Amino acid sequence: MFGTLVVTLPSSYLGGALRIRHGRREVTVETKAADPSELSYVAFFADCEHETLPVRQGSRVCLVYNLIQQRSKGRRRIQKAPEYESQITEAAAILDRFLNAADAPAKIVWLLDHQYSPAGLSFSTLKGADAAKARVLLRAATKAQCAAHLAIVHIGESGEAESDFGYSYRSRRRSYASYEDDYNDIDNEDMDFTAASVDDVWRYIDEWRDTDDRVAAFGRIPLADGELLPAGALDAEPPDKQRVTEATGNEGATYERSYLRAALVVWLQRSMADVLLQAGAVAALPYLKKLAAGGASERPEAMRVAERMLAVWSDYPNHWNAYAIYGARPEPSDRREMIAALVSLSAPALLERFLREAITLSYDGSENSALVSSVRVLGEDSAPGVLSALVSARMPDHPVECAELLLALARKPAYAFSEVAEAAVAGIDRIGTSGAESVTRSWQPEELRPLTPEFLENLLRALQSFKTGTLCDAAAQKIASRPEIFSPVTLVVPAIERIGTRSRKVTTPFDQRVKQYENEIAAMRALLTLADKSGDGALSGRMEAAVKLAPDLNKGKALSRK
Repeated sequence: MFGTLVVTLPSSYLGGALRIRHGRREVTVETKAADPSELSYVAFFADCEHETLPVRQGSRVCLVYNLIQQRSKGRRRIQKAPEYESQITEAAAILDRFLNAADAPAKIVWLLDHQYSPAGLSFSTLKGADAAKARVLLRAATKAQCAAHLAIVHIGESGEAESDFGYSYRSRRRSYASYEDDYNDIDNEDMDFTAASVDDVWRYIDEWRDTDDRVAAFGRIPLADGELLPAGALDAEPPDKQRVTEATGNEGATYERSYLRAALVVWLQRSMADVLLQAGAVAALPYLKKLAAGGASERPEAMRVAERMLAVWSDYPNHWNAYAIYGARPEPSDRREMIAALVSLSAPALLERFLREAITLSYDGSENSALVSSVRVLGEDSAPGVLSALVSARMPDHPVECAELLLALARKPAYAFSEVAEAAVAGIDRIGTSGAESVTRSWQPEELRPLTPEFLENLLRALQSFKTGTLCDAAAQKIASRPEIFSPVTLVVPAIERIGTRSRKVTTPFDQRVKQYENEIAAMRALLTLADKSGDGALSGRMEAAVKLAPDLNKGKALSRK
């Protein structure tokens, strides 16, 4: 729906005029025809506020129609502005001069005259003067090498309220209430009040559309000072949404009011990353992926954008509240995609910086596959140091995930770096200690995975694949010495049983089987010391049965030598 048509049928009455308001303009239209036998009609856009004045005598009979624009499969041509080439050239010069100034804002946000719901926002459905202005500004933006988009501007505040003269209610039709269901929750009853304090303020732009009327996934981008034009456009405007909550108990009255306006947003094409990064590194990730896939010609810009993103990403923990407002908080999938983009760019220095500054702080194990893929780009000189630093930092609070990373590296002999395995073994001492607090800087607490038999199995299986044969035994000794953390009943014995069962299923020749599992067997022997500490004969029997494979294999090995 884009408008309303009111057709007044032949009838006799007095009064009943129609008052229509849009912005600061107001008109009163007499709907009564000069000849009682004639029809009369009035049409106006749906975002116009309107009211019918009282009918003082007789009856006014009318038909009211909602006007709906039928969408076609192809793109509909928008209303054209006059072909004033000189004005377009002048506008392009103004854009170029304004956006290239030393103190220029990152973007220009020009408010449109009419209201549009997010579902109805597109260049092809702009109304009247908005369509004409957009036509001129789009051509001017192209001349000035700028990008242009449509979007919805959100400006609002909330805080404590003080009633001025008690509660005085007035009914007013809000701009958005006549559209879709998106804004049906708008409160039409307002209390006369004064804002005693402003506790929260938000200014951002979302619901992006490009010049082809496609959705642009930019998310919520902040609206900075000096970007909103025309200057003072909202100064005398009533808010589009306002709600006041009465005082209850110990809590005083509160208010919330906001504007939701459509706007044409323009910025220099070379400033694309600067604009997106206003909303955080995640907002620029799709742009970086597009550049990374663009080949050698796009690589310089991709490297510049990636470096800017790293600076913003690393600073995220210090500004988590802003990210919560604008909805661009980095998620695990974002971290994986960033690693993949840097691997695609073959940028070892930037990749190492990202892993050290961002991944180490936010590691939760979901990045393991991407970390293994990153070794190819990091190289054998840098990869051991980067990954060992990560494991050293996160083994105390994410031992399960670190063991899985170790096992994934062990599956590729070239990636079995002894430094990483040594860091994991050293970290065993800090698992479950008071100093094993998470290094993650985040507003949201982590859900840590509990230690399971699979953790010990993964750890020992991984360690026996690394270059030194002493790591399995060292890990076993550390585990055996701390039964209060590594429970013999629920953790160690089930893990030994799992390892023993797996080793019996090997179908390789006997001597190879012994060699393949000799480090695990040594570890199981060391863990037998827990039998004495357990004080449980049944548990001791289970442990001895679980490692019975060791003497069997040794005996078989001796017989084979004879």
